Amino acid sequence: SNSFLGWVGAVNLYCYFLSFPEVQEYDAIEGQSLSVQCPYNTQDYKEVKKAWCRWKGQNRCAVLVNTDGRYYGYQNRAQKGRARIHDDTQKGIVTVTMENLQVDDAGVYWCAHYKPPSFYLIFEVKLAGVLISVPLSPLSPSLLSLPPPRLFQNSTDPKPLSPLS
Repeated sequence: SNSFLGWVGAVNLYCYFLSFPEVQEYDAIEGQSLSVQCPYNTQDYKEVKKAWCRWKGQNRCAVLVNTDGRYYGYQNRAQKGRARIHDDTQKGIVTVTMENLQVDDAGVYWCAHYKPPSFYLIFEVKLAGVLISVPLSPLSPSLLSLPPPRLFQNSTDPKPLSPLS
């Protein structure tokens, strides 16, 4: 029955979450871009919608940008405001870029499989802080490269979430 298939799918998703235990944490400088790569299993999720959302707590995640499935095929690129997403369905990597970071962009973000109204975590990113930029003289070293991520264990409970209403 359909309920049995749904249950099997939920088990597969749960096992899949357990294979991505890290949280990537970044610090950035105002005006920089942040680019994140989120690997996933192409066999199961090749043309499932992907989303980049901002975690709001209480099982809520606000979509900033997402790929889309249309009647004429899967749309693997999208841009909305300062965020863009590209799903490389051959390699199984979702790349998300946030441009022109602002101080109030600090927070927790998810790369997720998006089956409205639910999200299924692929990768969690914590943007720990966005520092106010200081004007540089032409001879000053560039501050535009992000430091390497610090890896943390992810304690996120892998339950489907509902989007913000």
